[in-house]
Amino acid sequence: TCGGDLRDAKPRPLAKVSLSRLGAPSRHSSRSALAGRRRTASVDSLSPASVQLLAALALGGCQSGRQRLGVRRQAVLSPKSLPKHSMWGDVAVLPPQESSDAEASAKIYVRSVALFQETGPQQGQRSLQYVAGDPCLETAYKECGLTFRIDLARRLSRLGKSQGSVSERERLRSLVRPGERVLVLGSGFGLTACILGAKTPCQEVIGVERNAVAHEYALVNIKANRLTGVVRCLHGDPSNDFLQPLGSFDRVCAFLPFRGANDEILSLAAVYGPAAKAVTPGGTLHLYAHETELEFENGGAEEAIRQLASVRGDGHVDLTWRGKVPRNSISPYVYRVGMDFRLT
Repeated sequence: TCGGDLRDAKPRPLAKVSLSRLGAPSRHSSRSALAGRRRTASVDSLSPASVQLLAALALGGCQSGRQRLGVRRQAVLSPKSLPKHSMWGDVAVLPPQESSDAEASAKIYVRSVALFQETGPQQGQRSLQYVAGDPCLETAYKECGLTFRIDLARRLSRLGKSQGSVSERERLRSLVRPGERVLVLGSGFGLTACILGAKTPCQEVIGVERNAVAHEYALVNIKANRLTGVVRCLHGDPSNDFLQPLGSFDRVCAFLPFRGANDEILSLAAVYGPAAKAVTPGGTLHLYAHETELEFENGGAEEAIRQLASVRGDGHVDLTWRGKVPRNSISPYVYRVGMDFRLT
């Protein structure tokens, strides 16, 4: 069973166990990488033996007298010895898998185990289903000395993946100059906004997020990291009408979806037009798009420059940087590409 007995259990070393029934390949995945395939999966697809195994994996993290948030794993072996999974805080997340004959063995202490599943036909409509260990999927994610509380069960399971990667946030930090006003569109639970507000000499950071649950946690994280007065997060749609009263900004980071309600790909002008208008002359716009390997090799920024120039009117648009964010593909032969534009 996966109830209160596990929370009262004492941590103990786990013997090596075979994961072949779980269908976990022996090749490991990075803890920060989302390796799930876009296929429907549920706990019902796991055998009773697999559920018992997952309960054993979660045994070490479910101790009495410890807070649920911020619980640290007791011991982790080399990633090569772990089943394919992602670690988000102290929750082990398994991607949807087909059955496989691959063998793997592991010993790991985690608090909870959850399984990725699709919740809708559109790309990115995913949620987590509790499998074993502590049923509470609230956890804490740490980056740059800051702590971010999130609830993986409330569709906050992607963490900051839509906001590039840790290296991308480090790059953005290095670019911010003293006294800048920074706008973060699609600020989520406040990851990039809080990091820029705490770790750069900017004047202020304003985040805008349309998801009510993500915005709720953004307010919690701003207060928890003592950034009130430096970072503000607003709940709303990043449209012209919403952004205009906020004034102009020296730097705009736009983490916006470029697919419509019917999964159609929107034009750059439609998605990033309001963001471009919010940039003060001489300021910088950071935007992100998906490109194939061929599109990335052949350039691909000319159309973005043309569309942004049409939004700015008489202004001039210069591409100052372009690169893969992260460097690895996010799906077969598809990359998330970041572009920096100086708008005058």
